[in-house]
Amino acid sequence: MEKIKEVMTLFYKITHVVITLFDTNLQPVLDVGEWEDYCLAIGKDEGRLSKCMECDRKHAKDSEKYPEPYIYCCHAGIAEAVTPIYVDNAPVGYIMIGKFRDVNGEYSSEETVAKTAEQYGLDKNELLKQWNKLELLDKEQLTSTILLLKMFVGYIRDEKIFHSISNSFTKQIEQYINDHLMEKITVENICTDLHIAYHELYALFKKYYKSSPHDYIDRVRFQRAQDMLINTKMSISDISNALGFNKPSVFSQFFRVKMKAGITPSQYRKQHK
Repeated sequence: MEKIKEVMTLFYKITHVVITLFDTNLQPVLDVGEWEDYCLAIGKDEGRLSKCMECDRKHAKDSEKYPEPYIYCCHAGIAEAVTPIYVDNAPVGYIMIGKFRDVNGEYSSEETVAKTAEQYGLDKNELLKQWNKLELLDKEQLTSTILLLKMFVGYIRDEKIFHSISNSFTKQIEQYINDHLMEKITVENICTDLHIAYHELYALFKKYYKSSPHDYIDRVRFQRAQDMLINTKMSISDISNALGFNKPSVFSQFFRVKMKAGITPSQYRKQHK
């Protein structure tokens, strides 16, 4: 993340346009730059702030349809651009830049600001005053800014930064599963506690473990059961509880049938005593 922040800071210093990194749940992870008074005025109201978040999510998803960074006029009448970050053909995050004005008024103009003021019951003159403080990009500057954005995303891809993050994340997942084996572990629990989207979690398991989360958890439980049966003097009932089974009979069924051991835990212990 330090590498990403460093490049985002350079981007902001060159363009004076705020840059934000979103995760796959379209939650902001990191932003660099000072938010303009225009956005602060819009975001004062909770309902308008919700509209901002909804707008970000919609256009981030829309950007997946385009090969180039997607430029648009946001719900509040000012220009933004967004592009996805791909790893193995799947989006792992989004980079958004804004807010700015364009000289030609193709994306943001006095007219879009006036409509925003009318829509939200704001003072048009005051909003225009704040709008005029936004960074103004002519056609060449806008083209250059978008090119820099593409170069930034290319840098993230070529440096395999998100691959490194993914490798680190698999260690977190493994640790989480090991720490919660005595509980009922669900995909929902993992996604909520580790702040990861469903599709991202399944993609990680497919890539690194060649299995689904459920099959991997079963395999870890089975390996832990084998180790405990051979290397401890714990009773079958205590091992069953330690591995999250509510009854020894359920543990036995899991060991003998589901994991295809063909024998009960007690028989396994006798064979390896």
